Amino acid sequence: MDGVRTTRAAAEMTAGGGRRRPGVDATWYPSIASAAAGPDVDDPDRSPRVDPDYSGGSIVNLVAGIAAHFGLDTGHPPPTMHLPLTGAEAVVLVIIDALGYRQFERHLAFGDLPSIASMLRRGEATTAIATSTFPPTTATALTTFHTGCAPCEHGFLGFTTWLAEEKAVAEMIHLVNLVRGKPLAHPRRLMTVPSIYTRLAPLGVTCRAVIPGSIAGSLLSQWHFEGAEIVPYETATSLPSVVADALDGSGKRYVVAYWPGYDTVCHVYGPSSQHAADEAAAIDLTMARLVARLPRTGKTALLLTADHGQRDLDPAEALALDRDPDLVAWLVSPPIGERCGRYLRVRPRAERNVVERLSAFAEVASMADVWATGLFGGQPKDPEFRLRTGDLLAVPRGARQLLWSFSEKEQAIPIRGGHGGWSDVEMLVPVIALRI
Repeated sequence: MDGVRTTRAAAEMTAGGGRRRPGVDATWYPSIASAAAGPDVDDPDRSPRVDPDYSGGSIVNLVAGIAAHFGLDTGHPPPTMHLPLTGAEAVVLVIIDALGYRQFERHLAFGDLPSIASMLRRGEATTAIATSTFPPTTATALTTFHTGCAPCEHGFLGFTTWLAEEKAVAEMIHLVNLVRGKPLAHPRRLMTVPSIYTRLAPLGVTCRAVIPGSIAGSLLSQWHFEGAEIVPYETATSLPSVVADALDGSGKRYVVAYWPGYDTVCHVYGPSSQHAADEAAAIDLTMARLVARLPRTGKTALLLTADHGQRDLDPAEALALDRDPDLVAWLVSPPIGERCGRYLRVRPRAERNVVERLSAFAEVASMADVWATGLFGGQPKDPEFRLRTGDLLAVPRGARQLLWSFSEKEQAIPIRGGHGGWSDVEMLVPVIALRI
């Protein structure tokens, strides 16, 4: 065991996490002008790029398979992976925020998931790999889980997007204008597709959502879980009992449970940290107790997955885009998207300048090409969706993150774990399945 922990500690230090305190002084990270002086286009730390597989290998298809089991056609192909759904009366889907497949592999190797590992060894559970949406971020991927729609259909295209109708940089979880620091004027007009639960309910499916009490009353949750009974919980360790109670009854039942804490820990300490290992161990214990709590009727399918993964970030390599006066002048508005995948709205005739400036430390793509290649799942259902993503996409290499302080109140602080790019670490998620 000591040898395992030594290996993990070495990995933490290499990733830039280590034992440093989580609070980071926001005044010392470099501007992009200084970073651009040392291009690293041959950066060996770049992870392989993975695009979403909306044809059968993504979380869109996972939801399509569950919906089809209950008699609902979402308009998307079923998953190519095997799911133990045949003959099941009930399906329980547990979503662990940010537990990507590469992290899942590492936690298994380090012994953080002994109960899940035992289930896999004994053949009681199977594991498969799915891709997240693009971008691989909570606002986008969870909206897909709860609507059954691809990003191009539901329009939640990142943690932050540009809303032309309000001329606002919108944060899409709390639905606020980041520059003004106020709620969006008309947030409900963004919710253009129904939840999956409103479509399942007429088919006789009882739907329940087990989510933290802290988000149960949010506007986003009201939309996501319309048609389902919300069952709030106060601590994640109580999930086994809360989920078992939510599953109680007979007939067709669909219970979705959400665990956000792993994502928070990875943002603060890094996905390779001991802290992430501690959270993974808590997930493992909770899953073992959940399996023990559910009645063994053979009629329940239990699925564990994630919305996206996270990659390690080094605060010392964070780049403050708003500290480059040239870049600020070339942009029409503050950057949007994610710190690991920025959307840029560029002034006429300034695109070449922006590409040259950012290419030293990021992969830069035309947003027209991003849409054309299907990263969002197809062409925008509403022309307005296209405007939300700007003109260019910049995905930083290595352990970098692209920061922007939207206001005095919304100051950007470097973090140790992030997502929103197209690396395999961010894009791949596990799907663990068992029949109980």
